[in-house]
Amino acid sequence: MNSAFRVGLVVLALAVTMPKLPVAAQNPPGVYNCIVKVPASWGEFKGASAEYGMAFEDSAGTLRFE
Repeated sequence: MNSAFRVGLVVLALAVTMPKLPVAAQNPPGVYNCIVKVPASWGEFKGASAEYGMAFEDSAGTLRFE
């Protein structure tokens, strides 16, 4: 097997088996912890979902999911 593939499997196995840490108190509405900056070449922001991440559409109509 490829060594990078083996490393990926080990990382995935560790991520799945690690215990979840307790969640801290929720932020009040309207308070955000991070700012995301993306290149203008990615195009217009189209939305986001838990399954696909953020979606952008460039000038050629190509969708990018990050």
